[in-house]
Amino acid sequence: MVLESPVDPLSVWFPGALASWAIVAVALAVIGVVVGLLIGVVRFGPTAAARGFVDLMADAGRDWLHTSPRRVWALAVLAIRESVRNRIVVALAVFAALLMFAGWFLTGGNDPAKLYIETVFEWTAVLVALVALLVAAFSLPNDIKHRTIYTVVTKPVRAHEILLGRILGFSLVAAGLLAIMAGGGYAFIGRMLDHRHEVDATAFEDLELPPPGGKFDENTLVETGRLSTAGDHHHRFSLSAGGIGVAESESGHWHLVTKDVTPRIAGARIDPGDATRVLVRFTEPMDPVAAAKAEHYRLSGGQGVRSASISTDNRTATLELDAPARVGETQVAVAEAVTSRLGKALASTESVTVVDRDPPRDGSAYEVGPPEDLLRARMPTYGKLQFTGKDGEARPRGISVGSEWDYRSYIEGATQASGVWTFDGVTEDRFGDSLRLELTVRLFRTHKGRIDQTTRGTIQLRNPDAPRIITQPRDFRSADGPIAPAVFVRSLRGTNASGETTDLDLYEDLAPGGRLEVVVKCAESGQFFGIAQADAYLLARDASYGWNYVKTACALLLPVIVVVAIAVTASTVLSSPVALLATCFSLLCGLSVDYLDRLANNQLYGGGPFEAAYRLENRMNLMQKLDDGATKTTIEMADSVVRAVLWCATRVLPDVASFWRVDYLASGFYVPDEHLAILALRALGYIAPLVIGGYFLLKTREVAA
Repeated sequence: MVLESPVDPLSVWFPGALASWAIVAVALAVIGVVVGLLIGVVRFGPTAAARGFVDLMADAGRDWLHTSPRRVWALAVLAIRESVRNRIVVALAVFAALLMFAGWFLTGGNDPAKLYIETVFEWTAVLVALVALLVAAFSLPNDIKHRTIYTVVTKPVRAHEILLGRILGFSLVAAGLLAIMAGGGYAFIGRMLDHRHEVDATAFEDLELPPPGGKFDENTLVETGRLSTAGDHHHRFSLSAGGIGVAESESGHWHLVTKDVTPRIAGARIDPGDATRVLVRFTEPMDPVAAAKAEHYRLSGGQGVRSASISTDNRTATLELDAPARVGETQVAVAEAVTSRLGKALASTESVTVVDRDPPRDGSAYEVGPPEDLLRARMPTYGKLQFTGKDGEARPRGISVGSEWDYRSYIEGATQASGVWTFDGVTEDRFGDSLRLELTVRLFRTHKGRIDQTTRGTIQLRNPDAPRIITQPRDFRSADGPIAPAVFVRSLRGTNASGETTDLDLYEDLAPGGRLEVVVKCAESGQFFGIAQADAYLLARDASYGWNYVKTACALLLPVIVVVAIAVTASTVLSSPVALLATCFSLLCGLSVDYLDRLANNQLYGGGPFEAAYRLENRMNLMQKLDDGATKTTIEMADSVVRAVLWCATRVLPDVASFWRVDYLASGFYVPDEHLAILALRALGYIAPLVIGGYFLLKTREVAA
């Protein structure tokens, strides 16, 4: 996930946001008062307008001071009943139909979890917003048109309570729809991602064993294979002598593969002439691979067994023990001897009815676990990124390779250029005995070579206060995207302050004050690594995916409530179709606030709308400068007026896109609680002025009636 503009903490965001909100609110209030007085002067004259304004403000003060939560709730219940009568359950039927047939059209791709999550939330957002928009925009105008509103206003109900009741009722309807759809979507995502593989019995390949006397233990890789196809993909896997392996990552996930490697011995007896010799008989012949492993054990030596030999039919083995075996201990000695050589002890040594180390490869001895890493809620710790140039000197940014998107900077390969992240809070309490680093690296090639070939880079950990204390480079391969997570254990090889190679402690030597530097370099000449600040992070643990899903749904509800508030406020003075169109226009503009803001601040290529139209008419590209003269001056003046209007509009329009947190969930990142608090305050900042403005508009409509 690209995090171009990280969200500030609540304590940093709130003071500035409150000040900006207060300025805009005061400006809107002044504009409203001035416009209202001017309309009153035109219609009733100065004296009557001033008297009406004073009376209106006095009524507003009394109304707001005597707000009744019971009346607001009663009106909310009426709004809910009205929505149910309007058959809003049709939206649920549409959503259910979409989920039922979605599997026919959605293919997993490289990241099926992201595809399904984004699809579910996009459908949910559209349907919930559409239902909320329709019921909110048509409710009040229809009540006024059919005069059913008088059954409400004749009771001791104030104008703002009508607005609050309808906004609350329609918001609860939207919340109920969202909860049902989100629950159904959660089940749909789990069902679509749940799949099982089996070991393909025709795709085994034995790996070459270490030479006699070489290192051979339960972690030594001994065979590779392939899992069956499921969900339009399959995995390759490698298995260790201990029977544990990991399937390669595919479609954003991997599987744990295990194999039962417990030896099964049919019987054993001591050689009557020599108690150190034990004859072992297997239940089935050992296959050639297992026999080769046993021969390797014999030549390598080990606990309990001085030597071992396998018969030519692979049915028996003769073991020479380090000490004589007594009759009562024969079974125990044989079981311990054989299983210790094969890297796994028997659960019980009292019954010796066991081997073949490698049973027939029909897949029955293998077990494939469920998919891993599909649905996560990472809680990353981000650092500050700095660069060093090819001469090793510090730089504010890396090299520009001419990309139009300047989010990432690039470091040149086979030079001293590097990207250096500085992390705070790196302590044993947070990260334990190991440190997990996740990194995304983009590639820029100055020569093609093989397009699918990876590029080598290095990672080092460094003490920011003593740069000479640094770990030895760890190689990684980048294929223009996320690399495999790098896990650093507590003890690491590196150089100390004196330049000597020694063991370094992760926390005491490299991060003594909780600060740690991560240095990334490109190791190949002619290649460039593209990196940004959010491309590297430390991962302490994962949060609950279910709770992260709930928070994402709550964030999605907030802009729906804002849309409801806009529709109800617009419907106080506009007819149903016009209120609907006005709300849709506000929603569409709110989705484009970021673009409009960059246009208002002249941050787009090609200038403003008048300049863009002029370039289009004269077939000029975006980078070509306009000729000096009256035409250029006129265009710039016209665009400056448009920019001023757009700047004011972006301060008022709801930034609907900022509430979208589905990209966090779909990319497997935790939605911070502070983000949700900021979004809730932002929604409240939009709703409060709408309710106040709607109150005065409704009071004006009552006077007109």
